[in-house]
Amino acid sequence: LKVKPRSSVEKYRASLMSGVDIGKELDVDFLLYGSTQKYEDNVRIVVQLINTRTDENVWSQNYLKKVSDVFEAQNQISESIAGHLKAQLTADIAKKINRAPTGDFEAYDLFLRAKQLSRRYETTQEGAFLDQAIALLNRAIDRDDRFALGYAWLAGLTAIKKSPELDHKATRDSVFYLARTAISLDSTLVEANLVLSQLYDLEMDDVSTLRYSYKALRSPQIDSLTVVQLIKRLASI
Repeated sequence: LKVKPRSSVEKYRASLMSGVDIGKELDVDFLLYGSTQKYEDNVRIVVQLINTRTDENVWSQNYLKKVSDVFEAQNQISESIAGHLKAQLTADIAKKINRAPTGDFEAYDLFLRAKQLSRRYETTQEGAFLDQAIALLNRAIDRDDRFALGYAWLAGLTAIKKSPELDHKATRDSVFYLARTAISLDSTLVEANLVLSQLYDLEMDDVSTLRYSYKALRSPQIDSLTVVQLIKRLASI
């Protein structure tokens, strides 16, 4: 079972394209649609599996869970889909699915809100969205100082915000700290490896640039655009 990275499908979030057309562009057989609704201490999750050849709903399910059990629901959904498709999850993918990114749901909620703001920044280039996202991520890692994905995204967004100042060592060091902390907690995170690749490139450390670029390229989460950007960077070494 192969799954397209989130970055490859993000542009279809509000798309009016049919499932058939999206499937052709992504070269996939199925699409998974989902929505969530939170009220008090509960969350309702609705998921649908669409056959991209017929645009038909082949499986759907509603889940009602306590907010604290949302990661358990994520595992159940993944296993249900794999079972419906008669697919077998690899050991690495199963391990990743079953591992919650953080044990603190409030930290994860802050992280998801930060991601939404970062997408708005990408669309509008309004700095206020970037600042708000960074503030939320700082709150997330304050709640859970072992939240690797929080550190990785904070490193990436801080690098964007401070990009004009990255020529200064003190600024680079502050971003290095965040990215290295993320890597120390989870060495597979493509976001953290990409940031380290960029920083070492600025320091003209070709060996380290190659090492972290290679680690990012090996990740199944990486999208085609990032691959092209990395290749261009490596070609200049």
